Amino acid sequence: MMAKTYSYACAEFPGMESCPAHFHTETREELFELTKQHAIIAHGESPDDWAAEDLQMVKDLFKEEG
Repeated sequence: MMAKTYSYACAEFPGMESCPAHFHTETREELFELTKQHAIIAHGESPDDWAAEDLQMVKDLFKEEG
């Protein structure tokens, strides 16, 4: 039996279509933290300044696998 994992592709977020980043983690919490770090490093964004709707949109794009 394969373990459940979670994934996120940055290109699925509106306006980020050219970003090749794609992450896989064991938990949704870990994926969210990795996604926020990616936004800071790769896109120069501050997740602390994201609107609640944008935070929810990121989480809604997480895919459960396995």
